[in-house]
Amino acid sequence: MKSAGWIVFAVAMVVGPIVASILLIGDSTGEVKGEIRGSGPLVGDFTFKPDACGSGQSDGFLGVFLGAVDRSDARVKVFKDPLYGEVVLLQVPDSCDGPRCKQVILKGESCAEFAVRIEKTNTTINDVRVLDGELHLECALASGDKISGDVRFEGCH
Repeated sequence: MKSAGWIVFAVAMVVGPIVASILLIGDSTGEVKGEIRGSGPLVGDFTFKPDACGSGQSDGFLGVFLGAVDRSDARVKVFKDPLYGEVVLLQVPDSCDGPRCKQVILKGESCAEFAVRIEKTNTTINDVRVLDGELHLECALASGDKISGDVRFEGCH
């Protein structure tokens, strides 16, 4: 019986933060416009239109999560990494098998066009700095996949 308790604990530790960040995205008052498109053997064909955002401050990073209120199978994490600079982590829509989802990491060197802007505003809500910004992508991966998009986000907290 002890092993069942550990399994529940382990699942809660892995799934809990994912569910929490999805719920936080739904509570955000941020505004998101634009879309990200993908095609190829790894990512398939998709168009993802995020409509919600949340700050990464509570998870310890400078950046935002972009998601959609009506779906939990697609997310984008846009952040500044101290070693690699701006990074976009895409959870590929419709790729989840239980808690496992395909993810693609996009950095400037793998893209013909890669522009990320994350800007701190002068506003905080519940001690969380509100962020604005945008991203523009035109990326071709070694796998033959192509990912492109333009997204603007404002008021993410």
